[in-house]
Amino acid sequence: ASEGFFAVQVGAFRSRQNAERLRERLARSHGHAVIQEYDSPQGRLHRVLVGRLPTAASAEALAEKIEAEGGPSFVVRVDRP
Repeated sequence: ASEGFFAVQVGAFRSRQNAERLRERLARSHGHAVIQEYDSPQGRLHRVLVGRLPTAASAEALAEKIEAEGGPSFVVRVDRP
């Protein structure tokens, strides 16, 4: 099995600047937050991921906390490169 971790995706933007603003805000309140670029059918997107958690359950708990603060979120598995 491949190794990886779980994170909470809180947004995906065409604009890196918009992604960076959200990343900075969430990094202040939740610690680890990164921008990951990926090519989607709609073009290149910058997705904002919060957390670097070892289990899906711990990521779900973080997602619930972020949603309680008013933001949409969902858990993603991120494989190590």
